[in-house]
Amino acid sequence: MRVGVSLREVKRAQHRHVALAWFDGQQVFVCPDEHSTDGRLEHCVRMVGHYGEYRQGLVRQVESKAFLRGSLRCSFVGREPRRGR
Repeated sequence: MRVGVSLREVKRAQHRHVALAWFDGQQVFVCPDEHSTDGRLEHCVRMVGHYGEYRQGLVRQVESKAFLRGSLRCSFVGREPRRGR
C-alpha cells in the first residue's frame, strides 16, 4: 500500500513537500511523487532491514539527489512470526 507523507525541513517549518511512501516487508521506499515509482526508483530513498530491526525501530541516514537527505526511522509493530510447533 502506498501512502502520502508530508516532509518538512527542520530549519524551515513552513517549507513542506508531499511524497509517497510504502513498505514491502523488507524495504521502505520514499519517493518524491507518483511518477518516480514507475520503475525509476533512483529518485527515491530506500531503507532495508529485517523483521527484528524494524521491530526495534530501525534508523538510517538516507539521501537522494535533489529530493531528500536526513534520517529515516521506521518501527514495525506486528505479530511475532510463528515458530515451528
